[in-house]
Amino acid sequence: MSSAGIYGLVSGMAAATKIVEMARSHHLAVRMFDRSTSLIENAKISRPCLVILDCDEREAQAFEVLKAFSKDADLSKVAIVGYVSQSKAALKPEIERAGCLRGYLKTEFIRELPNIILRYAK
Repeated sequence: MSSAGIYGLVSGMAAATKIVEMARSHHLAVRMFDRSTSLIENAKISRPCLVILDCDEREAQAFEVLKAFSKDADLSKVAIVGYVSQSKAALKPEIERAGCLRGYLKTEFIRELPNIILRYAK
């Protein structure tokens, strides 16, 4: 199964734009989804190399993605990172226990995005 690039479940336009710009600068395809079910269905067809979850605005859907990916043998190998706002910082360890490789505060995520893509998007 070939990689479909980067998938995102992201609400904020600014964050989505940064992700798209950074992915394209590394010649990676990127798809943004507005529903967890769509992301999961597409990932089963064409597995992404990296999934980025907005665990702040899309908390419930992010956990749906994490649960679905952890239960699927192929999808469990996909790198997943998530981010939260400062007001939801306590959620970081929860998303990591649920399957995120790393939870970031949103400001840290935006700052580290080039490194995240280099590290996980192969």
